[in-house]
Amino acid sequence: MDIDGVRTALRRAAVDRSAAALIATPDTVAEVSVAPGGRWVVRSHSIEWIGGPDRLECWQVLTAGARPVTHAKPPGWTHPAVGMLWPELLPIWGRMADSHRPDRIIDGAQGPGQLVLARVDRPRNAPEPRPDGCYLEIDPVRWLCLQLELPGKVWTLQEYHPS
Repeated sequence: MDIDGVRTALRRAAVDRSAAALIATPDTVAEVSVAPGGRWVVRSHSIEWIGGPDRLECWQVLTAGARPVTHAKPPGWTHPAVGMLWPELLPIWGRMADSHRPDRIIDGAQGPGQLVLARVDRPRNAPEPRPDGCYLEIDPVRWLCLQLELPGKVWTLQEYHPS
C-alpha cells in the first residue's frame, strides 16, 4: 500500500467513526469523543470543548456545575486531540498549513504500521524536506492512530472504545 492508500484507508475508517478515547500527552490525558457529522467533545482537566459543523463551545466544568469560557478560536476550529480519531485533521499531510508530510511507510505485521514524516518547508525553491524523526504509528486493522510524534508533541492513544 502506498501513502495515498494509507491516507484513504484512515479517512474512510474515520468518516463514520463514533468512539471515545483517552489521548495522552506528556502533560495530560484528554477524554475525546467523536461522532458522525463532525461532532466532537474533548475534556481535559476541568475544561470541556464541544464542537461540530455549526458550533464551538468551551466550558469550565466544576463540582458545582459548568460555566461558559470565552475563547478566541475561529469557527470551524477543532481541538488537536480529535485528529487522533480523525487523522485527516492532523498536520501531517503536506497541505499548506501542515508542518509535516508523509515520507515513507514502514510495514507492520498486518499492514502499514508507521508513517515516517518529513518536515514541510514552504519557501519557494526550497530543497525537498528530509525525515526528522517524526512519525505516526497506525493500527492497520482498525485504522486508528496509535501515536503521533512531532517536535515538542507526542500524542498516544491509551484507550479506545467504539460506540
